[in-house]
Amino acid sequence: EEDERHLLVSNYIEYSGSDNVKLVQVYSGDELIFKMNDCRDIDVIDCANEDTDPETVTIVGSEVDGIYMYNSAPILDKEGNTLGKVVVGIQLANQILVENIKNVTGVDATIFSENKRFATTISRDGELQIGTYMDDSVAKVVLEEGREFSGKVDALGEPYIVHYLPIVDSNKKVVGALFVGKSITALYELETRLVSYVVILGTVLFLFFFLLSRHWLVSHITRPIGLISTSMRELLQGEYGNIEETPVPNSVEIEMLQDSMKVMMKNILDRKRELEKAAYFDYMTELPNRTYLYEKYQNSIRSNISTLTVLYYIDLDNLKYINHLFGQDVGDELLKKVADILKNMIALDPAYSIYKIAGDEFIVCQEGDFNLEQITDVAKSFIEAFDRTFFIDNYNLSITA
Repeated sequence: EEDERHLLVSNYIEYSGSDNVKLVQVYSGDELIFKMNDCRDIDVIDCANEDTDPETVTIVGSEVDGIYMYNSAPILDKEGNTLGKVVVGIQLANQILVENIKNVTGVDATIFSENKRFATTISRDGELQIGTYMDDSVAKVVLEEGREFSGKVDALGEPYIVHYLPIVDSNKKVVGALFVGKSITALYELETRLVSYVVILGTVLFLFFFLLSRHWLVSHITRPIGLISTSMRELLQGEYGNIEETPVPNSVEIEMLQDSMKVMMKNILDRKRELEKAAYFDYMTELPNRTYLYEKYQNSIRSNISTLTVLYYIDLDNLKYINHLFGQDVGDELLKKVADILKNMIALDPAYSIYKIAGDEFIVCQEGDFNLEQITDVAKSFIEAFDRTFFIDNYNLSITA
């Protein structure tokens, strides 16, 4: 009967469809009557053996075995008496999850267990870089201080735009991190496709993490525990005939993990929007930058279908001397006022658009019909617009262009 019991439970775990179940323990009273264990770290196993409330989720990390999440469910008879319990542990740091993130979003993803890459989509020479370690400066912020990290870093010798999110265990201790990022080299290679990519990425990320947080929890936590608990109750009662039929699970959804996934989704989307704004807009004047200008027109110009007809180049004189004499803050305020003047001049004409392409250089683009007299008049109006005194921090400043 013991061999038959092990075979039935093993078949049922496989039937539940959860490839991430790595540890199962079934107790009859206090006696362990079935176990399946792929863990090697004794601390992880000891954590699973602790008595916990059925509604409590336990998360534990190990550099050897990754990041595990445990939960238990009681085995009850028809009268509601407790006959035993089922303990299930799943592997959170799994390769399928990071590959799904990359397939859907196009960004690389890594799950660190402590300081070690346990699952990753980053490869070198065709080999996944599993087993390598986090950059020391990033590890200090994310693992030691428990803070999120965003910015530009070298990941395994290649520059990346990244975001790291700490993963904490049940005792609020950081046990790992989730990394998402994009190679800067790859970003340059995908330059001509970024416009369409940005439009769909927000929608895909929102739908992905919403469906993931709901479907993943139901499929991999609540459903496996409920199915195994129901099957063991039937086994202990001698009801072997319905083992291969799908029972209705009665366990409670794990609200804590679901909330964590929603927070992670929001943080990643917020960071993504900040990176996109930094890539396409000048932070000081909030005008579109050189990259935005190139991507807007380069494909249409190559295809001879562009509506761009006139381009005005505006170069401010002696800005570096103003910065040197009065300070960088005064120069920045002057640039903001210049940008406001240009914005007001073209605000009522949709044929014009303005871009800041360098520290003291602006481009105004005109689309549609034109004539030489009109071009001359517009150019003069831009130059004459700066024939005034700017009052900044108690200084009266004059500038030409």
